[in-house]
Amino acid sequence: LDEATSALDKLSEDAIIDTLVKLRDEKGLTLISVTHRPSTCIKANQIIVLERGSISECGTYDELVSTGGLFSRLVAAGEEE
Repeated sequence: LDEATSALDKLSEDAIIDTLVKLRDEKGLTLISVTHRPSTCIKANQIIVLERGSISECGTYDELVSTGGLFSRLVAAGEEE
């Protein structure tokens, strides 16, 4: 999914994310999502952060937020908006 929820309001985005997570967990699916909004990947099992075309970080949302790296800075910047 490439920026699948970028044009949606927060309520609609949350409903779609919850449905995708439920399907992923019930069916054992692998979902790959591209997003510029860190909040979209809170429920992801694994997040891969790309920087200049290379993997710069990999982990869960909580792991990446606690490292102080690029993902953590993106989350902090989003909270300031």
